[in-house]
Formats: sequence, C-alpha cells, structure tokens
Amino acid sequence: MMKGVFLVKRYTSITGEMLLKSYESKSWELIIEINPEDIVSFYMELQLLKSELCETVTIKSSSTFCDVNISMSDVGNDSIIKVIDKSYKVRLSNNSVDVILAFILKYYKDFCAPVSHLHIELSDNKILGVDGSLTIIASNSAKPISGDDAKKLLGID
Repeated sequence: MMKGVFLVKRYTSITGEMLLKSYESKSWELIIEINPEDIVSFYMELQLLKSELCETVTIKSSSTFCDVNISMSDVGNDSIIKVIDKSYKVRLSNNSVDVILAFILKYYKDFCAPVSHLHIELSDNKILGVDGSLTIIASNSAKPISGDDAKKLLGID
C-alpha cells in the first residue's frame, strides 16, 4: 500500500449472475458472469485495485443480488475467500489479478473472450470445507476448437 495516501472503497454493479455453486465432490466455485456491458467497469475497478488506488472493490450482481468484496492478498501467491451469508470476501494475489485483467482486456478487444471461462484457485480457510475456485464466465466467447485446429492456427506441427 502507498503510505500517506487515503485509499477508498469502490463499488460497482454488474448485470451478470453471481453465485456460489457446490458440487457432490464437496468442491465449489464462486461464479461471476461478465456480460459485454460489464466489461469496462469490471476491468477499471480491478485496475484501480491493482494500481493501489483503492483498498477494496465491491461488485454486486443486479440479477442475483449477491456481492463480492475484492481486495489484494498480502499472503504471497495465495488467493483466499471468506463467506458471510450471500456476501463473499476475496483476497486475490497479484498474479490472479493480472490473469483476470488480461482475460477481460482480450474480451473487450475482440468483443468476445478467447475462452468461455477462467478459473482462479481459492483457499477458503476451512469455511467451505475444501478449496475451490473463482470462475469468471464471459457471456460472449469464441467457439471451442479441437486440439488439432488449435495447432493449425498456431502453426504447430
């Protein structure tokens, strides 16, 4: 954190859904769906966080009424989640934020994400029983292609 600078808490709303999904294997994922109209505000808020120009960003889904409070992790490369009712507190590592920002920037540039979703591993401090993931879903994404077609596009034999 920058010393002597008053850091603010930011808030934004998205139209995409946000929910916590649990599976029979006791694994779970916090899903945030990003629609095209959400791209700019979501990206800018994460960039403010990454640039240490704000302390936290709260993102609320106008469709599911859940919210997530995101801040930067100060425990190395671990990203962590805490759950309180329908509110989620996520502390993301620098690497995790960089990956999300790159994904969203490509989504913005091409009007569709390169893949349908992105998983970020989260530790839960035993609240949810096991570790899980933050899943960012792009409502518009490129159609999946086969491994062989990907190799052709990349010029790999």
